[in-house]
Amino acid sequence: MSVSWLKTYGALTVAWLSTLCLLPVETFCDTSYYEKYYAARRYVPLKRNAPLLFNFTVIIPEATPLAAFERPALVGNLPVLGSWQAGQAVLLNRTATHNVWTASVEIPQNSSVEYRYFGAAVGQKGSMQILRWESHVLARSLSTTKFPGNVSNEFGLIGNQRELSRGWLQDSGSILQLKVFRKALKMEEPPELGHGQLRLRLQPVDPKTLSPIISSARANMEYARMAYGESKLRTQPEYGVPYTATEILMFHVSLEHLEQVAYLIEVYAEQQDESLVRLLGYSHLMPNLLTGSEGKLTINLISPLWQRIVGHLHLEFLHIRPMVKGGFDLRTSFANYWRSNWTALEIGHRGLGKSLTVTANAAPMIENTVATMLASAELGADLVEFDVQLTSDLVPIIHHDFSIRVCIDSKTPTSRDDLTEVLLKDITYEQLKELKTYQIVGSKIIEYPAHNNVEPPDHRLFPTLQDFFEQVNLTTGFDIEIKWPQELIDGSFESKQTLDKNLFVDRILTVVQQFGCGRLNLLKSFDADLCSMMRFKQHMYPVLFLSSSKENVFADPRTSTVTESINFSQAFDLGGIAPNAIFVKSDPALVQRAKEQVPIVLLWGSDLKDRDSINWFLRQGPTGVIYDRLDLWLGANRTSAFGAERDLPEYFQLQCDPAPKERERNATIDNILSNINFL
Repeated sequence: MSVSWLKTYGALTVAWLSTLCLLPVETFCDTSYYEKYYAARRYVPLKRNAPLLFNFTVIIPEATPLAAFERPALVGNLPVLGSWQAGQAVLLNRTATHNVWTASVEIPQNSSVEYRYFGAAVGQKGSMQILRWESHVLARSLSTTKFPGNVSNEFGLIGNQRELSRGWLQDSGSILQLKVFRKALKMEEPPELGHGQLRLRLQPVDPKTLSPIISSARANMEYARMAYGESKLRTQPEYGVPYTATEILMFHVSLEHLEQVAYLIEVYAEQQDESLVRLLGYSHLMPNLLTGSEGKLTINLISPLWQRIVGHLHLEFLHIRPMVKGGFDLRTSFANYWRSNWTALEIGHRGLGKSLTVTANAAPMIENTVATMLASAELGADLVEFDVQLTSDLVPIIHHDFSIRVCIDSKTPTSRDDLTEVLLKDITYEQLKELKTYQIVGSKIIEYPAHNNVEPPDHRLFPTLQDFFEQVNLTTGFDIEIKWPQELIDGSFESKQTLDKNLFVDRILTVVQQFGCGRLNLLKSFDADLCSMMRFKQHMYPVLFLSSSKENVFADPRTSTVTESINFSQAFDLGGIAPNAIFVKSDPALVQRAKEQVPIVLLWGSDLKDRDSINWFLRQGPTGVIYDRLDLWLGANRTSAFGAERDLPEYFQLQCDPAPKERERNATIDNILSNINFL
């Protein structure tokens, strides 16, 4: 074979092979890349931002119909559901069936959804007031996959529990309470006995045109007459409310803007047959008179016939505003949560007991300090009680008295005249911590070192509310008394207070909200208006109304008797009352009468003085008793009612804002994905 032929053969072979490579052939590839990709897809969830359409339907029960201006709203934990903020909630629309409402919401796939409904009053610019809401501790829940769905619920019913509570001020609106106390109305010519019943009517009107405002988010008027078993907010009748000089009457107005509503005040005389009413006098209350958080007014009533003054109406008012920053949301509520076995609770008064002002039987540790609270918790106290006030720089501190005594001169004081009384509201917390203070006990003057000079820190006077929340075990409940000086029956005051009441309450509630979650907290006060504020500024914790050790001590008639405190607490949905034990000692049935109207009854006072007396009062059935010298009278080897229940710590954590959770990482999936090049 010649060389030329070999070259030709070789060229033909190369050409054939090249042509062969152009033909379609089966390709054999390494499959490891695809195996890794599809294995990863089996574990990586679908993108959460792929929305699914969910139709929510809520049925309004016939027993709890909506008000004419009320509209159901849906709120939940996802941004599309408002993130538990009423102002961002989803409004539902009425269907052809009058009590069925619906809304459609696009929800991300693979989402854990928590939600609940509330009744909203919608303002002109879209603001939403919470009229009532599903106040269960646990909200409704559902989990989405990759399919849309339909959800149907009954308003107020979650699981087998039916619960609807009056709302509160979250981030918009305000509440005006107009108080008509005893003998507030004086007419020059009252109706003759047996010839007419006086009626009092308050009608919201436009301040410019004086035209009536129908019930709406702009203004909704309700009233409550304080009467045992009948104290509740109701819609005002057409010709107002029957008035008698011995009763306590309160008007409760939910407002969008205080300055955009005035009030027409009318006094009618009603004939006995109730078929005829006669207008005796009227007046207008303009919003510019309602300045500040509280005040007193005297309104002149004008005869519609003679156009002259025919009477006077004395009113007191309270204006409740929402918390300024970051109020409580709709995520949960513990205001109505009370387990059936939380009874006969034993509560340490100022910790182990009073120590600063008593001449005998003083507690072994200084009252209202961290140390005495820790000792009480160690002994097994169910709760500890303490007093909260504000310094001039708005720091909530723990101290009972409204003032302290200091010595201005450097000498050691030898008499009362050497001491100067300083109100806590007038000094900053930093100043307070540098001051030596003095107590007069009998004929002795006792010196207490400055806060900053005491070691260990647990024994220092004037700890902050935040200190208590951070240092006392969560299994010990807190009975928090908010101090506010009361007007006495003779017109004098317990002390001076110049801080705005809304600001005062907001600052304390802010600390409670930020640091107080995770335990049982009770909020209480001798001041009825302060109780109203705490009730309508938050919904997380129960509010209790304290009453004095004597009847008719304070000017406010709501504090005059235990029965009046029950009536007020029932009317405004408070958690309960805390009367002095002396009244139960003289009338043991008082505890049961109170428990028929309010959930919680705590007793306090000097009559709880030893184990025998404590046991006697507990047998009367109160929720708990507050007493001194816990170290002497609390049983040995005792465990707190809240420490004995293992599920409580986790359950109480529902009060806390959930911290944002990072996605759980899987090392196998991450390794697979790292080897995949996505286009």
